[in-house]
Amino acid sequence: MEYSGPDKAGLPETLRSRRAHIRSPLVQIALANVGYAQATYLSLLIILPARAASIGGHTHKTVLLALVAAAGAIIALPTGIVAGLVSDRLLDSHGSRRSVLAIGAVTCAALLAVLPFTRSAASLLIAWCGVQIGLNVVYTIITTSLLDWFATDHRGRASAYAGTGQVTGALLASGLVFAVGGYPTTLGAVSGVIALAAALPAMLGRHPAKAPLSGELPPSTSPARGHYRDVRLAFAVRAVVTFANTLVFTFANYYVSDVLHLRDPQRFVGLAAGEMSVLVLAGALCSGWASDRSGRRRWYVVGAVLFMCAGEVLLATWQSVPGVLTACAFVGFGYGVYLSIDQALTADVLPDPRCFGRDVGIMNAAVSAPQVGAPALGTLLLSVSPTYSVLFSVGALITLSGVAFVLPIRSVR
Repeated sequence: MEYSGPDKAGLPETLRSRRAHIRSPLVQIALANVGYAQATYLSLLIILPARAASIGGHTHKTVLLALVAAAGAIIALPTGIVAGLVSDRLLDSHGSRRSVLAIGAVTCAALLAVLPFTRSAASLLIAWCGVQIGLNVVYTIITTSLLDWFATDHRGRASAYAGTGQVTGALLASGLVFAVGGYPTTLGAVSGVIALAAALPAMLGRHPAKAPLSGELPPSTSPARGHYRDVRLAFAVRAVVTFANTLVFTFANYYVSDVLHLRDPQRFVGLAAGEMSVLVLAGALCSGWASDRSGRRRWYVVGAVLFMCAGEVLLATWQSVPGVLTACAFVGFGYGVYLSIDQALTADVLPDPRCFGRDVGIMNAAVSAPQVGAPALGTLLLSVSPTYSVLFSVGALITLSGVAFVLPIRSVR
């Protein structure tokens, strides 16, 4: 390898370019998403259901899981808004949101390690609420950072590539489930370490500070300035999709064990999650690039909703191992398309780039709020039909309702 010679700092140019690549915002955001996603998957799909079953027993496990999940979501509702608001203030005064991200990552890591050791409903509730606080702070800050760095006409691709971090995190979570199996104490500790390590580059990296307003970067203002009607519609789309996903997948572990009667349900859940992750990746990468190129957002969301709805219908009607794997393929691809377009669509309708942190926190409440009601509704539906057919059918109808909210949005195509 030939170097172009040292620069003024005494470093070869090739080494400087490598360091610049490592420090690039997209890499930082993607890595933070890896930590966030694997922690979310492992805690929600594996560790929390396992602790609820251990503490509540077969009779009360669904009720305990629903109560704890709902309480964590209630705590998370204001967390993202406060984290975003504080980060906006810090961005104005210190030029960075990094300290808020650090607080969230450390909190998440510490409580993930504690979660598998809980021995009572009260301790499980406290630990889970702490995990939710940390996860929501991290998610709010990394989402806001993407809007800080990228202008409107690049957000589809940026969201898609950043979303690959979430896919990688889900695949990593699946691999950990296969490797560690039925040892949630190990899963909790490993997941916490990964979540913290993945956030470190973003915590230590630079930030564009006030660049979107100062003109050092392309303007990041939204073409939908003042169109609060479209903001509310975008919020509703995110809320119904999240509600349906939470309703369907909160009890996935129990569905595999109680209906499919598999001997090792956790590993099968890991396999299904891994398959979904691959399809999420395919959907995200294709749709993000295509959306930016065409300048359209709404119809990609409509297509994503229809794919997810089809998968949930399959879960309701084809209750077998092949049925679950086929359904996961539909849901995974649809969610991948939705994942890459949703952040871009949301960013395009936000009214004020000076308040991105606050507004993203409010929009992320559409992710937390459904987690309050969805587990409770799931418990009620399972009391009506323990075969899960009703649960998945209702989830499909709720997902489909997203079309009614996205089509009236007018400030984006």
